Amino acid sequence: MLNIYICEDEAPQRDFLQELISSNQNIQNSNTSFVGAYESPADLINLLNKQQTNDIGLYFLDIDLNSEMDGFELATYIRKHDPRGFIVIVTTHSEMLPLTFEYMIEPLGYIIKGSSTEMEKQLNACIDKAIYRYGILIELAKNNKTIKFNRGTKNYYINTDTIQHITCSHIPHVIEVFTVDSIIQPRGNISELVKLLPSNFMQISRETIVNLNFIKEVDKENHKLILQNNATFNISWRKQNELIKAIEKKK
Repeated sequence: MLNIYICEDEAPQRDFLQELISSNQNIQNSNTSFVGAYESPADLINLLNKQQTNDIGLYFLDIDLNSEMDGFELATYIRKHDPRGFIVIVTTHSEMLPLTFEYMIEPLGYIIKGSSTEMEKQLNACIDKAIYRYGILIELAKNNKTIKFNRGTKNYYINTDTIQHITCSHIPHVIEVFTVDSIIQPRGNISELVKLLPSNFMQISRETIVNLNFIKEVDKENHKLILQNNATFNISWRKQNELIKAIEKKK
């Protein structure tokens, strides 16, 4: 379920956002539920702490909440509580939006207060985007194609189809995950991680896991493996025959 929340201290704006959400046709035709509109961050946080669910949230947060906690701080809390959640910043202060990068909020979008017509347009666009991305997350989870990595207080949910290889880092207890378009350095252990990955992944040495779908060539004589991106790795002699059999099985 995709649950929708509002945190807005001004009653007219809170009611207006709730009215727009209630009238969105995509919500009515999807696995989406409006949970509630809250005046203070404490009220929303108390609710989230009481919930025992793996549901994902879509949060519309005002920046200036006339509280000890502003919208940025609330978003930071939500990001820890619901790392896959979608956050939308609602504000009259567009000049403050760059702070979302400083707080590492990773917002889905923004709504600038003002014209009711423009606000409705922006809100509907955010809802449509959240429903679409939620659908992707659900499909990936059904197919066991997502894996969670964490680094400090930040969680990463990665489609395993995009992971090319994973290696140990020079930093203790940190690994390097190479995808088709990025590199992340979360905490992890190679031998434990390979147990959580789909069958198309294989540990070829103490330091390296590879995605069999990205293999370009195996140099049997020199015990080397070359990926499609030309990254080259040593293969443990114990693993080489197992690797070759796995490749043959996939053909």
